[in-house]
Amino acid sequence: MLKYLKKYWFFALLAPVFMIGEVSMDLLQPELMSRIIDDGVLGLNNGGVGNLNTVITIGLKMIGFVALGGICGIMSGVFANLCAQQFGNDVRKAVFKRIMEFSFEQTDKFSTGSLITRVTNDITQLQNFVMQCLRGFVRTSMLFIGGIACMVSLNMEFGIIIACALPQKLNAKIIFGFEDPYYTGKVLGWTAALIPIYGDHINITPDFEKRILKGELKIKGRIRRYKILYLLWKVYKDKDELIKQKDRAIRMIGGS
Repeated sequence: MLKYLKKYWFFALLAPVFMIGEVSMDLLQPELMSRIIDDGVLGLNNGGVGNLNTVITIGLKMIGFVALGGICGIMSGVFANLCAQQFGNDVRKAVFKRIMEFSFEQTDKFSTGSLITRVTNDITQLQNFVMQCLRGFVRTSMLFIGGIACMVSLNMEFGIIIACALPQKLNAKIIFGFEDPYYTGKVLGWTAALIPIYGDHINITPDFEKRILKGELKIKGRIRRYKILYLLWKVYKDKDELIKQKDRAIRMIGGS
């Protein structure tokens, strides 16, 4: 496959880059929303006095980031499709050229229907696989790793608890496939986020030809109880302040 992708390395590079841009814009939204609530509505850094200008300013930034993320997503899709389509076109030509070199005996051995399937449906599956690798793998990995990083930056204690909730040991050997190869590639992109964490302990084999699900999965992990108890204690200890902030927010938005 790399032999046919090398010619389109530029498209193959731009697609993940723009996808990283889209995911980055998505990951910025929770932090901006927290600033709207804390500074604009509750006024935690201004003596409990909200600031409408802060809400408007940050809200406009959020709209701008959403628009920028949308543009990055569109461009990522464009370049991923260009790369996948050109790749599929080259592979299809190479396969057709090879078939034309077959003798009558070889053609009868593979059957005409089988050769047509190889040139059409099978190569289309490869195109979908390439496109999902360029977009799905990057998006899922960035959301997974970036999401944990953002949680830790916003609230270290909560982020640590989430990180501790991840399985400490994971061994998986799975073969899966859907009737539509598009969904097979999509799921493969989602599972790709686990590879940087668990590495060789995960062996996932996609089957683009038939619907199948079989394999072995072993998970081992634990959440330390004292971390959860500590978090619950902090919530209980600060419950009066949390109630005051809730009442203040209700009054500011016109509630009763």
